[in-house]
Amino acid sequence: MNQTSVEQISFLDTVLFGNDIKTYLLSITLFLILFFVIKLFKNQLIKKLDILFKKTKNEFDDLIVDILEHISTYFLLFFAFHISTKFLALPEIADNILNKILLILITYEIVVAIKRLINFFVEKISFKKDSSSKLAYKALSKFAIWIVWIMAILFVLSNFDIDVTALATGLGIGGIAIAFAFQSILKDLFSYFTILLDKPIEEGDYIYVGDKKGTVKSIGIKTTRLSAVDGDEVIISNKLITDEKLENFGKTKHRRVKFEIGVSYDTSPAQLKKIKKEIKEIIKSFKENKLERCHFKSFGDSSLNFEAVYNIKTRDYSLYMDINEKVNLNILEYLEKEKIDIPFPTRTVYNK
Repeated sequence: MNQTSVEQISFLDTVLFGNDIKTYLLSITLFLILFFVIKLFKNQLIKKLDILFKKTKNEFDDLIVDILEHISTYFLLFFAFHISTKFLALPEIADNILNKILLILITYEIVVAIKRLINFFVEKISFKKDSSSKLAYKALSKFAIWIVWIMAILFVLSNFDIDVTALATGLGIGGIAIAFAFQSILKDLFSYFTILLDKPIEEGDYIYVGDKKGTVKSIGIKTTRLSAVDGDEVIISNKLITDEKLENFGKTKHRRVKFEIGVSYDTSPAQLKKIKKEIKEIIKSFKENKLERCHFKSFGDSSLNFEAVYNIKTRDYSLYMDINEKVNLNILEYLEKEKIDIPFPTRTVYNK
C-alpha cells in the first residue's frame, strides 16, 4: 500500500463533531439517492394515477392527484435529509430539533391536504346554488379551515412539551373577554351567515327594516348597504335585519295600493256612480294594475268618501311610484273636468 492510499484512508477516518468523513459522505450519498428516488416515485405515481383516473368520471380521483402534485419539494428534501442523518451520531438536542421540524412539515402538508378537501366538497355542494349561498358556503369553509389550523397548531405545541390544557384555559378566559369586547361584531357576523343561508334578503330587493328603507346594494360581513329612493346610501348592521321586523318587497311579484278620496256633499248620486266607474277605468287603464275593489265607502264629516284597492305587478319601486302618481293625477284631472270639488276638512267654532 503506497503513501497516497494511506493518506486517503487516514483522511476518511478523520472525526469531526463525533462522525468520521466516511460516515458524512455515506449520509450525503444516501440523502441524494433518497431524494431522487422519492421524487421519481412521486412523479411516476402521479402519472400512473392520472392515466387511471382519466377513465373514471369521479372528480374525487382528480382531487387525490391534485393533493399529491402539491406535496412540497422542500418537504421531500427535508424528509430525505432527516432519514440520511440517522447514520450520524448527532447530539440529542440536534436530533430533537430535526424531529420537531419534520413534525411541523408533516402537519403543514396534512393541513394543506385537508384544506383542499374542504374546498372540493364545498364547491361540489354549492355548485348549483345561487350567488348568496355560494358566499355563505365559502365563508363557512374558511371558518372550518381556521379550525383545522388551530387544531394543528395545538397538536404541534403539545409535541413541543407545552401544556396545551393550560394554554387553552388561558385562551378560553381571554376569549370570553374578547367575546364581550366584540359582542356586537360577533352578532353581526352570525347575522351575516343567517342572511346568506336563510336568504331573507338578496341584492336588488327593496326592503323596509325598522325605520330604514331602500334597495339592497350589497351584503357585507358586518353591514348591509341600501340605496334609498332619494339616492342616499343607507348603511345598517346585519343584526338589525335579523332582529327587527323586515318587509321585503323584492320577494313579492306585486305591490298593493290602498287609497281614499273624498268629494263634496254637493255631488249627486248619479255623479257618485260615475266617479266610482271612472276610478275603476283609470286604475285598469295601466296594464301593470289589477283592480281588487272600489266603493263609495262612507259619509265623512265634510266629504263623501271612496276607497279603492289595486295591485301593481312590479317589484320596481320607481315604477310603482310612477304608476301610483299617474293614477292619482288622472283621478284629479277627471274631478276637475267634471267640476267636482274635493273639500277641505272644516271646523265651525261658536263664540258666546
